[in-house]
Amino acid sequence: MNFQKRYNLLLLFILLTIFCLSYCQVNFNTSECNTTKGCIFQPNNCNPNTDCVYFLSYYQQNNRLIIEIGGSISTQNNAFIAVGFSSDPSMGDDAVTECSSFNGAPFSGRLSYNPGKSNRVVDVSLDSNNDRMLITNTVSLVNGILYCNLNQSLNVPSSFSNSNELLKNDTQQYYVFLTSGTTNGNNLQIHSLDSNSQFFPYISPQPVDIYRYKRDLNNQLTSDNLTNGTSTTTQQVTLNDSAAAYQKYKKTLKQIHAILMVLGWSIFLTTGVLTARYLKGNWPNTKLCGLLIWFHLHRTLNIIGIGATIASFAIIFVAEEWDWKGPSMYKTSEQNRSWKSVHSILGLLACCVVWAQPIGAIFRCSPDSSFRIIFRLIHGFVGILAWLGGLATTMIGIVHFKTLFTNADAALGLYITFIAVTGIVIIINEFLTIRLWLITRKAVHSSEIEMVQVKNGKTFVERSDNVKKFYNLRYPVFLFFLVVSIGTSVAISVLIGLS
Repeated sequence: MNFQKRYNLLLLFILLTIFCLSYCQVNFNTSECNTTKGCIFQPNNCNPNTDCVYFLSYYQQNNRLIIEIGGSISTQNNAFIAVGFSSDPSMGDDAVTECSSFNGAPFSGRLSYNPGKSNRVVDVSLDSNNDRMLITNTVSLVNGILYCNLNQSLNVPSSFSNSNELLKNDTQQYYVFLTSGTTNGNNLQIHSLDSNSQFFPYISPQPVDIYRYKRDLNNQLTSDNLTNGTSTTTQQVTLNDSAAAYQKYKKTLKQIHAILMVLGWSIFLTTGVLTARYLKGNWPNTKLCGLLIWFHLHRTLNIIGIGATIASFAIIFVAEEWDWKGPSMYKTSEQNRSWKSVHSILGLLACCVVWAQPIGAIFRCSPDSSFRIIFRLIHGFVGILAWLGGLATTMIGIVHFKTLFTNADAALGLYITFIAVTGIVIIINEFLTIRLWLITRKAVHSSEIEMVQVKNGKTFVERSDNVKKFYNLRYPVFLFFLVVSIGTSVAISVLIGLS
């Protein structure tokens, strides 16, 4: 009797084990990959049932796209795994299909859209045929591996026909993004920004034809699959290797762009502006090639800064494959208001204005002309506008393009320090300027201020000790600014270069 009981228990244990091995796992069938459905795995050759960070499969069934999406998550709810479909390898203007959980609810499919670096829900329930836009077929969460089988309509309602918010039944190929993260309320939280993290978003190396694999309603293959549906794991590995190299190349170009802009605007152009504003009265009797020292500093610093912005401008266009990312009449208002768009147009305007400054200076009138004051006002005002535009564009880049930095918070703190110190330096120098003006107003004799003498055909300026004191105070103030400017800019550049 005891033997029979033990035998039955053993048999029950074996049956339960077989059942769990058969059903207590993700339902992803890898044998169909690259024959009846397209597949993407991250990392390569991972097992979607046990250890993939991300996995995706796709095939078209009439006018619907069947998507299997999943991967590793660390929570039982309030999380998401999503696939984005983009016309380029950069985030922005992307249709997104999610498998997500909000406010403790079960995981299910949802459609959303990335207008720029943000995400919002696409409020659509029925397609153009009044069928459900997205159907959640199956969801499972086993041992931290989420699996979702979704059925998405490609019959886009007419109200979405001119936008990229939803996938359409066309021949367009897309860069595929795979990412995951947590949710808060009804919104997706930002994904990992650490490029060394296993949960950093996956981006396909080249556009993917998500409509390549087709089946009819009876799940039979079409002729396209039979003739074209071959692909090997080796090819997939090669593509992912080339993708990594391509993405690294693009990121390197963007890093160079950012570093050149930071150095150009924060060190050279800022110092050039402050030199023209506050150091004109210093070294009054020292000339080089017939020109005062302040003018040489102003011109040299600005030329270097302008050269850096020109090089940086060309580099970012190469990185973006000469595709304009700013506002356009062909983009939606939401896309045009995205931070990437604002950064692009503001940076372009600031650069164009600062490039025009040396051209305008060529046509300046002589120093003794009555119109000289007009040139000085226009040149100074336009230069300040360009400078402020450059600083604002840099701030937008630091705040909203965090993946470009090893530590985005540290970069932001450094740049705020630079802005604050620059403001303090301007206030101190304006105070010194006002004090000099008051001394001039109260002076009884010119000898109390400064005397201009002509010796051997050369002009010589002689100042009182009181006036010299205020001019000399500008030197330690500028030295302090240079130390902070160079220090913060180099530190930010290091944070960019090491990312």
